[in-house]
Amino acid sequence: MLLGAGLGTLPDLDVFIDFGGVVENFTYHRGFSHSLFVLAPFSVVLWLLLRRWSAPVRDKPLRWLAAISLALLTHPLLDAHTAYGTQLFWPLTVPPTSWATLFIIDPLYTLPLLVGDPGSTGLSVDWLLQGKLGYAALSRKLGGRWYLGLVGRYVDVDQQIDANLQSRSLPGKNTILSAAAGLSLTYDSRDMPGNPYRGRLFTASALFTSKALGSDDDYQGYALDYRSYHSLAKPFVLAWTAQYCSRAGDVPLWDACRLNLRGSAATDYMGLSSVVAKVEGRWRLSERWGLVAFTGAGQLTESFTGGDDYDIVTNYGAGIRFTVQKSNRVNLRLDYGRVDNDAAIMLSVGEAF
Repeated sequence: MLLGAGLGTLPDLDVFIDFGGVVENFTYHRGFSHSLFVLAPFSVVLWLLLRRWSAPVRDKPLRWLAAISLALLTHPLLDAHTAYGTQLFWPLTVPPTSWATLFIIDPLYTLPLLVGDPGSTGLSVDWLLQGKLGYAALSRKLGGRWYLGLVGRYVDVDQQIDANLQSRSLPGKNTILSAAAGLSLTYDSRDMPGNPYRGRLFTASALFTSKALGSDDDYQGYALDYRSYHSLAKPFVLAWTAQYCSRAGDVPLWDACRLNLRGSAATDYMGLSSVVAKVEGRWRLSERWGLVAFTGAGQLTESFTGGDDYDIVTNYGAGIRFTVQKSNRVNLRLDYGRVDNDAAIMLSVGEAF
């Protein structure tokens, strides 16, 4: 069930890719990641990898091939029933398919079934969020590469949760209603937003959630994010990031600070503040293929998951990259990561940072 949920949402991960602007992001969404020409062979490749490493897949290979293919292919076919338009036959230069038989509210905010490992953090979570999420940002150039922005966020979702968190962390409602506004300050010298080879990105933001705006809770969120990219040699890029997150007030579980270290579930490490550093080496083997190696470390305070506040959590891993769109350097990535005694295989579109 978890694999099916993950595969079913995989094509929509292109929303996290910055194609260069608002118009470009709108145009290229539901593009290559929704193409039947991409997903059909990809489902076979994924099945072959799972069959090699997973005993259940080897025991019933044809059933698993059918399940993987259906989970991936039904997503764009359902999207084609909306009026939005889906590029089912990318890279062919044909109009997007739109049968306009279903109503859709876009974006749809779905976070399917995140599970933690009790062996490492004492946390076990079955958590489903489904509803609407809206985020808007308006920026003005201050000069040079600096931008000042206004940001707004609206969340209206239903949730189902089963967790062994500390009692103060458990949500008391089956619905979440949140409205927030704030400011952001950004410096951006990257040569390309989605997958830069050189440049820097700095972002400082403050987001204020208030009952006066219609929210369930009153609290504040602050974040600092610095990313640096260095082309040390023609086929090699060194990327690193340092991030800080802080929450104050009546903070709900869904908006906690997270470490987001590859190799652990998203709900494994949550608290009122976090500090994280990550380093990644990226090797371009050819025009299409590449390899990465990564490591990182993070620290939480006032953990929601019952762990010690100041324990340092580390991760490491490696991955494979395949470029699906060369003009914007859009990569399909397959990573294997370890965090303490946990391990995970992650399949996504776009770089981790």
